[in-house]
Amino acid sequence: MGLIYTMKNKPGQKNIKDMLWGEMTASSFCREGHFMALQLNFPGMTTPIPMNESYITALTRGKNDIIFGGTSGTTAHIFAASIRSTSGIAVDFGGDSVSTECRGLTCTSGDILVAGVNTPNNGRLWTRNAMTAMPDCIQEWGFDVSQPKIAYNFPKGEKVLCLTTDTTTVFVIGLTNKHVFMFNPKSNTVRLYNKQNIIRLTNLGGGNVVALTSKGVVYKVETDKTMEIKFVALTKLDKCFTNKNVCISSNSIGGTFYIADGKGSIYGINLKKRNVKKVTSAHLRPVKCMTITNDGRLYGFCGDGMTNLFVYTPRTGEYKNLGVAVSVLNLRRYGYEFSCAVTGHDGELMFGENDRGGCLWAYFPKI
Repeated sequence: MGLIYTMKNKPGQKNIKDMLWGEMTASSFCREGHFMALQLNFPGMTTPIPMNESYITALTRGKNDIIFGGTSGTTAHIFAASIRSTSGIAVDFGGDSVSTECRGLTCTSGDILVAGVNTPNNGRLWTRNAMTAMPDCIQEWGFDVSQPKIAYNFPKGEKVLCLTTDTTTVFVIGLTNKHVFMFNPKSNTVRLYNKQNIIRLTNLGGGNVVALTSKGVVYKVETDKTMEIKFVALTKLDKCFTNKNVCISSNSIGGTFYIADGKGSIYGINLKKRNVKKVTSAHLRPVKCMTITNDGRLYGFCGDGMTNLFVYTPRTGEYKNLGVAVSVLNLRRYGYEFSCAVTGHDGELMFGENDRGGCLWAYFPKI
């Protein structure tokens, strides 16, 4: 605090040492709703995923609102978690000890969990049976903790960038630095397609899969049971679009989803009307992750090093900076870096902390 006391203030600026702690915390930390941080382990029974292996970089929602996550670090892991009923736990499934980065995770209609991971040399696809029910938190013997299997290896130099389920939800559609691909998790076969300058692929739910190109063109991706892909142009973002650090909301509500570009501009895209509109701008950049509540509000994290939570309300057009995440439920912890998000069944938001000793965070928005 001595260093803070000796800071010089601009003329008319309030001296920091004279500020009340309440003033500082009220202006810095989450000012609306409540956070709960969940460690990546079985409380009191197992140790968390090691600190240098717990950067959460992928999330998806499975059956019965089970959340699946993937981590990056010295070794990549996948895990399952739930805050339902008497659970409130995370279960580590481990990895293959070689892969260091999880770039995508999805769950098919056949209850197969598929992860897109990278080793230092190439990309891989992992598979394992997806949990469809989470046991009671005091009955740890009911867990299936089998490790994922390596289902497919990409050639040397080809890395996975993202993946999700296709429109049929039977197959997986993904992106590498060289191709768009389709993966059949039952036969462990991959079909490769030209990349076509695509930089992001996302399943928004409701049978809507979208792709975004480096030029800002938004496509609707259509697939069938023969693993054929068709790209149908929806719209194009304005010419000010910056393709670095692009973020797409993890879902859509009422046919609307959102894209944030590298400058923090946030665009709303309507799937039915096929139109696009710049709706707001994040107060920090880049935008790291976004997800939409059941009532249509858009929440996300923006900034580097010390990210801020924000909310955009389309009904009123209001944008608010909600400050730095702090958990006062379950585990007392500050959260500074987040990289992925999904919306739970009842409108709670789940965020993956991309930090050493990362936690899975649940956010309960203001009603």
